[in-house]
Amino acid sequence: FHCETSDGETHLAKKRKLSLQGTKKNNVCNAVPAIVHVPLPVARRPRNWNCSTGLELFDDPWKIKKVLKQTDLGSNCNILIKRELAKDFIVPVLGGRQICENRDVRVPVWDLDTNSVHSLVFTIRPSNQSHVFKDTWIRDFVLRRNLKIGDEIGLLWDQYNGQFVFSVLRAYCCHQVRGDQH
Repeated sequence: FHCETSDGETHLAKKRKLSLQGTKKNNVCNAVPAIVHVPLPVARRPRNWNCSTGLELFDDPWKIKKVLKQTDLGSNCNILIKRELAKDFIVPVLGGRQICENRDVRVPVWDLDTNSVHSLVFTIRPSNQSHVFKDTWIRDFVLRRNLKIGDEIGLLWDQYNGQFVFSVLRAYCCHQVRGDQH
């Protein structure tokens, strides 16, 4: 609390002034300063710093992820994309269902890991409505990158360059422990 004296000074200010005057003798300050107690505020109000303290995780850019299976690496020469992922992240950027359903759509694919551009064909098969990338998938990706069953790949759409971006997100390592053979 603060008490005002008759001359308008607060009690605390007057105490501080007297304390400082008492420590000076012959223009020499004593080494020990006077202790002044400052009262704590009665109520603490929360401060608004205009910033969020909530935790925000970054959005994973790899919207299309796939762990490769034998069918993706085999003689079919294509990679099957889940229908939901294709409808959400591929078909809209290639012009809609009418365009993709009636014809093959050639798309550039940039391999982020090797900094090389390739071309794949996206199609929706009319027989079973499966969504696939085909054409040079085996040559340009499976063989060139030595992809194996269990590797996880990712695809995303680069809207600024009008192309898909490909990356091997995780290479599958299968270590077999063999017994000692004598």
